Amino acid sequence: MGRRRNTAFSLLELLVVIGVIAVLVGLLLPALFKARKASDRTQCLSNLHQIGVAYQGYLQEHQQRAMRVNPLPTETGLVPDKTPSLVEILNPYLGRTPTRRTPTGVPAGNDVFRCPTDTLAAKDSAAGALMLPPNVVVSTYFDAEGTSYEYNFYFNASSVDPVTGVNLVWSQALANARSPRQFLPLAPENLPLLLDFGPFHGPPNQMHSRNALFADFHAEVLNITLPQPARESQ
Repeated sequence: MGRRRNTAFSLLELLVVIGVIAVLVGLLLPALFKARKASDRTQCLSNLHQIGVAYQGYLQEHQQRAMRVNPLPTETGLVPDKTPSLVEILNPYLGRTPTRRTPTGVPAGNDVFRCPTDTLAAKDSAAGALMLPPNVVVSTYFDAEGTSYEYNFYFNASSVDPVTGVNLVWSQALANARSPRQFLPLAPENLPLLLDFGPFHGPPNQMHSRNALFADFHAEVLNITLPQPARESQ
């Protein structure tokens, strides 16, 4: 009888296989990470689109009058008269009333109010800008404010008659936002209504690291051209 052939891996062969696998994993991980980031950004844009549809439903039921919201629900004194948050106003249009609350005690949004890459910035943590209750530690804006998306504070202010306190019709609110008297006059297609609280989708301090819902109700990456101040004639 012939000698029995040894089919087991030698130590050298095993090390070669492990090395090849390690190289393949090293090549694939960046691609998988990039694909995951792209998927998260797409999900975030889908969330904003759905919120935009709910926003239009609200306008239709309220004679096209713009809403006034508290952009930061943890700061109850930011706007008068206990103004509701966007979550409280729009959750019913998204299939749920805001009965659940966040660790900070504010109404929590429907799942479409949560960006999958929402991360609370250190500057807005318990010792930062957000008015978080004592001893409450959260890691996302959703857990702090009930939403991952920040409402445009300046548009919010221009949506109400300063004398009567009555919510303006949508066309007048947009006209106010476009007025040169306002802080940032922009056309509806360039006017963000709602945007990521932070640069969830890219490096800090980059405009395109955020997604936004605009006043014409389309959602896309925030990458707008800001209006330039008019030059004085010589």
